[in-house]
Formats: sequence, C-alpha cells, structure tokens
Amino acid sequence: MGKIKNFVCKHKKKLSVMATAAVMTAMSAINCFAAEADTPVSSDNALQTALTSFTDALTNVQGNILQFIVAAIPTALAIFGVVVAVTKGIGFVKKLLGKAS
Repeated sequence: MGKIKNFVCKHKKKLSVMATAAVMTAMSAINCFAAEADTPVSSDNALQTALTSFTDALTNVQGNILQFIVAAIPTALAIFGVVVAVTKGIGFVKKLLGKAS
C-alpha cells in the first residue's frame, strides 16, 4: 500500500490530468448510448450515433478553442508590444547615457 501511495503522491499532476480526461470521455459518451424512441437499437446504429456525437463534440471543441484564441490575440499582441517597446526604450536610454558620459 505504501508503494501505491508514494506513486500517487509522486505523480499527482499527471494522474489528475488522466482522471479528468477519462471522466470527460465517459461523460461525453453517455448520450451516445441513448436510443431514440422510434429507432431500433443495433450495433451499426449505435456506432453511427457514437461517431456522429464524437464528430460533433470535436467540432464544438475546435470552435471554442478558436474563439478563445481570437479573444486572446489582441491582448497578447498589446502586451508583447509593450514589452518590446519598454525593452527597446531602456536600451535606447542606456545607449544615450553611455554616450553622454
């Protein structure tokens, strides 16, 4: 039991990411196994439903990620511009002060 406890303590972050991914996968698969009222249940039908749900989920995730990126780019560019301007400004002032001495 001590070896397991040490392993879990040592790899806490990796295990939490894996557990989160497993739970998300399991929870997103629940609606794949729900049968429609007028649709007969078969393995081909279940596979098609699972494939459609998985494709829709990935499309939604892609759209959400792109929305986050589009929302973050203007702020990131502004911060990057300020950092570059301050760095160049400090270098310019140091160069002027060095020549004046």
